[in-house]
Amino acid sequence: MSVDTVRGFRDKQLMKDRVAAAGLRVPRAVRVRSATDAREGAAMMGYPLVLKPIAGAGSADTYEVRSDAELEDALRRTRHVEEASLEEFIEGDELTYDTVCIGGKPAFANVAHYLRSR
Repeated sequence: MSVDTVRGFRDKQLMKDRVAAAGLRVPRAVRVRSATDAREGAAMMGYPLVLKPIAGAGSADTYEVRSDAELEDALRRTRHVEEASLEEFIEGDELTYDTVCIGGKPAFANVAHYLRSR
């Protein structure tokens, strides 16, 4: 893969931008580099929101945010994160489709339905 292709998979905001450019609906989101960016994004989009690292792994350092107080708590917990995405929270089922390709052809495919626990 090219560096640009890999960046599209590692940078969550860039990935959303590319998916939106292809005509698919993605959550409204802003790139956050400071607490001020996050507060401005929250004021623009309203709650509920999700704050997650741009280059994160799985759900590490990802927070559902439903108020100014929860945003401040999430910002405190993610001070070590250099760059994050603040996006609108969309209620619904989450599924994933993954493949392992060999020579450009899918050799293995997996579909999963994420279950939310509370």
